[in-house]
Amino acid sequence: MTTFPKNFIGIGKNLNYTMDYLSRGCVRVNIPTLPYEAFDNTGSKLKPWSMLSLVESVRAFSFWTKDEQPGCRSSKKSYLDIDKVAKTNFIFIIGAKLTINPVFNDHLSPKFPLFMDQKLTYLGKSSKTLTYDLYYADTKDLYFSCDVTDVIVSSVNRSPSPYPDWWTEKYGDIGTNERPDYSVADVPLNNVLTSSVQVKYGDIDQYRHTNWGAYLKYSYENLSDQVTSNSYKYMRQSHMDKGLRECKLVYSGESNLGDVLTLQSWESEERTNENSVFFNILLGDAHCFHCNLKFY
Repeated sequence: MTTFPKNFIGIGKNLNYTMDYLSRGCVRVNIPTLPYEAFDNTGSKLKPWSMLSLVESVRAFSFWTKDEQPGCRSSKKSYLDIDKVAKTNFIFIIGAKLTINPVFNDHLSPKFPLFMDQKLTYLGKSSKTLTYDLYYADTKDLYFSCDVTDVIVSSVNRSPSPYPDWWTEKYGDIGTNERPDYSVADVPLNNVLTSSVQVKYGDIDQYRHTNWGAYLKYSYENLSDQVTSNSYKYMRQSHMDKGLRECKLVYSGESNLGDVLTLQSWESEERTNENSVFFNILLGDAHCFHCNLKFY
């Protein structure tokens, strides 16, 4: 039996997506429209965590075959045979980098129809990076790119597990060996803002852990609170109004429903990086998440 919860596998059958195979390591998922709640209060920009949700929906849709998603209208096979790998392993996200083009933040840019290309760009012994590029279908304008690195973990001992030999023989020549940089910034001695947040029901994923996008939501909404109260030296609402340019996300621990998390935030001490803010999220003394948000 697969280690993925059935509700995660079943998401794909409820998505009105279709998928085209461009090459052995690349598929294109066609996205007819975005949900109302994905947009922020401007009505034109997507909430940053909604971009992660969009990526996650493409993963859920493409990882499973039609047979494993009864009711799915799209005839498809599993991308990179991930369904077979997941039968004896968990797949956990350990890092991501989201880069947003300014055209996507423009209120005049159309937000449908879209397509997202998913391709294997890095392959390690037990980890891989998939790159997700979102395009406006009519003009092929690139809206955002998101690199997502995950690791397969044994369902028996919860330790990283190497990809099986049959899998590396089939796909091992596609990715590169250049692993993304997920180093984290040191917490400064001074000028660190601290607050807390509790994990709610709407924040948990199919494993019943805090969803990877929820950590970004906590950080972004706390950033808004701190900006409103003028807690930062440089960061202002005008930066947030221009839109997010880039964020690097590092996942190092787990939290669950009801947990109370501590948020630490600080600005870069370099004046040239005035549009940049860092966040740590901790459960007790254990680190769960680190991110760096950069704005236009």
